[in-house]
Amino acid sequence: METAHSLIHNGFLKVHSTTVDGKTYEYLECKTTVSTLLVEQQGNPLDDILTIGVQHRIGASAGELKENAIYTLASGYVDGNETATEAAHREAEEEFGARGHVFKLGAAYNSPGMSTQITEMFWMDVREWNEPIDPGEGVKPVKLTLGQVLHMVKSPFTVLSLPLTNTILLYAAMRGV
Repeated sequence: METAHSLIHNGFLKVHSTTVDGKTYEYLECKTTVSTLLVEQQGNPLDDILTIGVQHRIGASAGELKENAIYTLASGYVDGNETATEAAHREAEEEFGARGHVFKLGAAYNSPGMSTQITEMFWMDVREWNEPIDPGEGVKPVKLTLGQVLHMVKSPFTVLSLPLTNTILLYAAMRGV
């Protein structure tokens, strides 16, 4: 197998070109991200209160569907030497002002054909709400039940991010729904 590799762009995102047996592929080298679902559990899992956000995301607004805003979770990059669990706590506090215990649900590649990015998915048992540390993120919190969010996830008319959809479905499975 003959391979060749080059770095095309070395900015915040690194773009690589790799040629394997005469076929060239480009991919993004990305940092690991976390996606954390903020939960206040109730007796019936479908009544669990989920806090998700609505946020403008440039990729969604520039894409084919031209979404002005998209539903999001407490999400972001794992920075420096912090663990994914530490990043989950930090992002929840920065974007939503939430504090609590986090539990890992799983991990997934966002787009394995074009990116090295993995999202580690968590849920947080929220114990305390404060003002967000970084209100400049522009996240507008929305409280919905798990039943309402599952209806959105299952609807062919709702456009959602894969990390949000995956995290919701893993949480629902964990709760036996």
